[in-house]
Amino acid sequence: PKVGGYNQQAIDTMRALQAPQLEQQRAAQEAKLAAMGLNTGSGRAWENAQRAIGTNENQADMQAILAGINQGNTEYGQAMQGRQQGVNEMLGQK
Repeated sequence: PKVGGYNQQAIDTMRALQAPQLEQQRAAQEAKLAAMGLNTGSGRAWENAQRAIGTNENQADMQAILAGINQGNTEYGQAMQGRQQGVNEMLGQK
C-alpha cells in the first residue's frame, strides 16, 4: 500500500453529487443579482457576490478532496491489516 494515497473515484463521486446543488446556487445568486440590476463586472457588489459563490464552490471541492484522502487512508489501513494477517498466518504455520 502507498502512504499518502487518495481515491480519485471518491473525489469524482463527491464532486458529481455536489455539482447540481452548486449549479443551482450559482444560478439563483446570478438571477438575484440580475434582478437587482447587477450584471457581469457591474461593481463591488457583483464582485463580492461572485467571490462568495467561488468560496462556496472551493469549499465543496475541498470536501471532495478530503473524502478522497480519507478513502485512500481507509484503503491503506485495510491493506496494512491484510498484510499483518498474512504475517500472523505465516508465523502460526511455523
